[in-house]
Amino acid sequence: MTNRLNSFTEKLGFGLLTMCFIVVIVIICVIFTDIIINGHSVINLGFLISSPTDGMTKGGVMPAIVG
Repeated sequence: MTNRLNSFTEKLGFGLLTMCFIVVIVIICVIFTDIIINGHSVINLGFLISSPTDGMTKGGVMPAIVG
C-alpha cells in the first residue's frame, strides 16, 4: 500500500512540475513573440551594442545587457 502511495505522489509531483515548466515556457514564448512583433523596427545591432545618450533617453542598451 505504501509503495503505491509513494508511486502516486511521485507521479503527481512530476506531473505538477512538468505543468509548471510548460506554463513558464509558454509565457516566455509569448513575451519573445511580442517583442519580435512589436519591436522589430526598433531593435537592431546598433541599438544592442551602443550606450545610452541624451540623459539616457536615447541610444542603446549595451550597459543594461552587460549588467
